[in-house]
Amino acid sequence: HRHFPKTPFLPKRSNSVEYCEDVLNLQVHGLLRRWQHTHAESLVIGISGGLDSTLALLVCALTADRLGYNRSQVIGVTMPGFGTSDRTYHNAIELMGQLGISIHEIPIRDMATQHLNDIGHDIHQHDITYENAQARIRTLILMDMANKYNGIVVGTGDMSELALGWATYCGDQMSMYGVNAGIPKTLVRYLVKYAAENIFGERTREILLDIVDTPVSPELLPTDEDGNIAQKTEDKVGPYELHDFFLYYFLRYGFTREKIAYMANIAFEGVYSEEVIAHWLNVFMRRFFTQQFKRSCMPDGPKVVGVSLSPRGDWRMPTRAEQEELLNNCTWTWTTQKGVNGYKVVGSNGNSIFLPAAGYYYGSSLEYAGSVGFYWNSAPYESGSAYFLCFNSGNHEMYYDYRYNGQSVRPVLE
Repeated sequence: HRHFPKTPFLPKRSNSVEYCEDVLNLQVHGLLRRWQHTHAESLVIGISGGLDSTLALLVCALTADRLGYNRSQVIGVTMPGFGTSDRTYHNAIELMGQLGISIHEIPIRDMATQHLNDIGHDIHQHDITYENAQARIRTLILMDMANKYNGIVVGTGDMSELALGWATYCGDQMSMYGVNAGIPKTLVRYLVKYAAENIFGERTREILLDIVDTPVSPELLPTDEDGNIAQKTEDKVGPYELHDFFLYYFLRYGFTREKIAYMANIAFEGVYSEEVIAHWLNVFMRRFFTQQFKRSCMPDGPKVVGVSLSPRGDWRMPTRAEQEELLNNCTWTWTTQKGVNGYKVVGSNGNSIFLPAAGYYYGSSLEYAGSVGFYWNSAPYESGSAYFLCFNSGNHEMYYDYRYNGQSVRPVLE
């Protein structure tokens, strides 16, 4: 039967060196242009000892080299918190030393404890407030360091995290330039390994390869009794190799959930069961649409692998204003096209779109298909909810609901 590669973002072996060089050059060139245009004196970057910040740091160092700047103009800040493991801490410190950048260590435990006490949050309650407070404190430190040293904050989050919304809003979600924003997680790992084996010296190579082997974690929950990572991202959101597979065929080709599931079942036969694939595909679809609000204000970053999640180019969520334009200034006609009920919406210029009454997913159950349409926009309403366009055969209006509902998106292409 047909074959689909498990890792569509990764190169074939025959051109892996050229591909990796091209990707790194695109990242370096994008950061180089931003550094020059802002007339900044430094790059400020948070270093955790994890994959994403490692790749971003390597790009910062290579960018300084390309410009003929001293690597001391790259300011690395490691900020140990409640969940920082011995392994990632030592890798962060030693990697910065090996690369010859400026090193700052600013522990955040006392600051986070004081902040949680100030807002009346129990320090022993390890919930989303406990986790996100640490992420936002780290971003505050980086932004203030950038002011102090006339620099720009280089973001480290990757495209897979952006797709899943696996970032703290106004925390690690925010920076002044997201150098990894166009790199999916599977490619991040591949690039760090490539750099270890082809660019850097022996000791740096050892550190990089250990980072490649370290479990992916935000390290926001306390370590175990032995000082090891207790919080592992893939236990929570699922395997990144699956999510990157979903992301590739969803973004590049716009395939439906059903077609992506069919392809994934072939690609990962013997690795994941159909039930496991269906579960994580549902998680991907739900998180992709409900977390758009984080991407709507994401920083600039280079487009690297042919697709992008930036709201300033390619496909994006429509804004509330754009949907209100449809409601207030267009003609709506209930009709059936190719056996599908929905509205033909015609603008004053004569252009039209068809919005199917696609219903929505509640869990794994499809509700109201053929009679009602629900279309998200990018505007949040309040905590946990957002605005959407709602219609049936007799009415069309703006409403709001919880983001966990699996409603449709009619994307806008810029």
